[in-house]
Parts: sequence; C-alpha cells; structure tokens
Amino acid sequence: MSRRNKKMVVDAALIVVGVLIMSLAYVCFMVPNKIAPGGLTGLSTVFHYLFGLPVGTMTLVMNIPLFLMGFRRMGLFFALRSLFATVTSSLLIDFLPLPALTSNPSAADFELQRMEGGKYLYEQVLETSIQWGTPENTMFVVGATQADMLAGIRKTVPDHFLLVPGVGAQGGSLEEVARHGMNDRCGLLVNSSRGIIYADTSENFADTAAEKAREMQREMDGLLTKYLG
Repeated sequence: MSRRNKKMVVDAALIVVGVLIMSLAYVCFMVPNKIAPGGLTGLSTVFHYLFGLPVGTMTLVMNIPLFLMGFRRMGLFFALRSLFATVTSSLLIDFLPLPALTSNPSAADFELQRMEGGKYLYEQVLETSIQWGTPENTMFVVGATQADMLAGIRKTVPDHFLLVPGVGAQGGSLEEVARHGMNDRCGLLVNSSRGIIYADTSENFADTAAEKAREMQREMDGLLTKYLG
C-alpha cells in the first residue's frame, strides 16, 4: 500500500472514531437534555424539538451549501473528506445502536449490576433511552449469548430493532435469538463475523466463508418461516 493510501485509510479511521464519540455525546446527552450547541447541528437540535425533524438528516441537508463551497475553494479531496464525516455522523446520530446487554463477559461487571432500586443497569438503560427516540430511529445492541434475557427485553422494547452480535464463534444460538427476540416485523439484525471470516485459514478461505454465510442465510430463512409464517 502506498504512503498516500495509508494516509487516507488512517484519516478515515480517525474520522470514524471522532464521529462516533461526537455522535454518542449527541444521542446520549445533548439531544435528550435539549442542549443545542453551536453550529448547524445545534440548529438541527432546535428544529428537532420544534418540528420533530431528525437531527442527523437536518444537519446533512444544511451542510450541502458548505460542501459546495468547500469543493470550489478547497478542492475535491477536502469536500469528499468533509462529506464522509458529515454523512457518517448524520447516520450515527439518527440511527446509532445503543448498547443494552452485550455478549462480552464484562457485561457482568457493568450491565448486569443491580441498581439501587433492584433493576439491572441494562434495564435502566432501556427504560431511559426509549424516551429519547422512537422505534423507527432507535436500535439496541443485545448479545446473542444473552438470549435467555431477550424475552424480558422485548417486554420493554417490543417494537424496536435489536442489533444482535455474538452468533457463531462467541457461542450464541440463532434459534434461541429468534425464539426469544423476534417480533411481528422480525425486529432483529443478526451479525456474525468471526464465525464466517475465520472459518478457514487455508487457501480455500473464500469458498469456506461463502458456504458459512449461505448456511446462516438458510437457517435465518427457516426461522423467519417458522416464527413469522
């Protein structure tokens, strides 16, 4: 990889990290508490509470004239980098999945700790954050290895989509996830990465990974038919 390409990859990675931190601040603190910071994102927050418009989408729309000005004055590379950062932040602000109960063993150190009133921390997170948005723009992360708790989570967030990592290499069961977590619209976005990309380390890696992906697709199709008809 050339030095220029390496710099582009590093720049993109740093932009994503910075945008993720900023988006978490907006989703978890600023927008729920009606704090409108300076700039177009602050103005978008005001429009959100006045007219119900999504903050991320409004920020992107109002930045369009600035992209055009940046392209004319600073060149294509500057405009594309700015566009990448703004589109990424807009999508994250409007659709950022909020961690509820993850598959990691460290969930026992935080998310499964009892609060003063007797609830688990993840239950308090769910009950508080559902007030920040709607089922159309809020998604929660629930690990597949916590499938036995999905039924209780569904009582709190019956209509929200759940992003479910941990199927495959981490030991999560797709069938259990579907049985406990599916709603009448499916309501699940199931992710499997290590079980597919690390399925084979030989020269036949691509074929093995493709077959693993097809196996999961067939299992998903069967579960959709079983639970949704």
